Amino acid sequence: MSPPSPEIDSPEPHNPFQSPAMTEVEAIEPEHLEKLTLPSWRLVVGCVLVVSGILGVTWSSFPDFQLPETIGGGLILTFIVCLLIVAVTAGMGISLFIQAVRRREFSRLMPGHWRLIAFATSIVGQVVVGIVDLFAGTVKTNGLGYFLVYMPEAILAFAFYGWVLRTTQETKWWRQYAWICVVYYLSIGSETIARWLVYQKGFGSPWNPYNGFEVAYVLAGLVAMIAFIAAMLADDRRQTKRDWYHAVGLVMPPFALFATWMMFAIIIRAD
Repeated sequence: MSPPSPEIDSPEPHNPFQSPAMTEVEAIEPEHLEKLTLPSWRLVVGCVLVVSGILGVTWSSFPDFQLPETIGGGLILTFIVCLLIVAVTAGMGISLFIQAVRRREFSRLMPGHWRLIAFATSIVGQVVVGIVDLFAGTVKTNGLGYFLVYMPEAILAFAFYGWVLRTTQETKWWRQYAWICVVYYLSIGSETIARWLVYQKGFGSPWNPYNGFEVAYVLAGLVAMIAFIAAMLADDRRQTKRDWYHAVGLVMPPFALFATWMMFAIIIRAD
């Protein structure tokens, strides 16, 4: 029996039914994105320590945030752990933002970096409401506390993701995620304003308009989660190389948000 022809596996020219040769199969190449120059550990540690100090003063010294004397030791330990989780997450986000601005590498921020920076905006409202409560003491009476907690975050995160969309080098899925985040924070800001107007009796109708905005940001959050998962799967398929800050940013913000809620819950429970 004669040996098989060496051309048996070669594609026949002009044959639309011929399977492509193995060398012609398109490979999925990893994305070649310009990487951000990561912040030094000194900058990261410094930001974490500063945030820890600010949050510690805010939550322990200002009248409406201070821990009651009746709180148990276990709850105090839980409170401290939660505060550290929030401080580390926000501190990393602030250090990344400082590094990106200082080196003019904003367009090189990765999606995980976005999430860390966006979470860092949430501590601004906590500090603002603490300062206002210290000097005015009216945040509990007219809905001002809710407004001051959420409005700074909504404005800053909305502006941040808007700038991300103008500058980012990221893929379509991550751009779509950023667009949804813009809608999400816009909905939070709108809901915050509407709720405050209801407190001020700015609407003559018994219908509370902020309910519609609540539905909007819940839906935006669900859609953002879908886009988030799809973008991660696309990264995995393309074998996109990322840094460890990106990985932390994908995982930590939900835990830090839960830690923030836990701190509020401990204060309310103790009161």
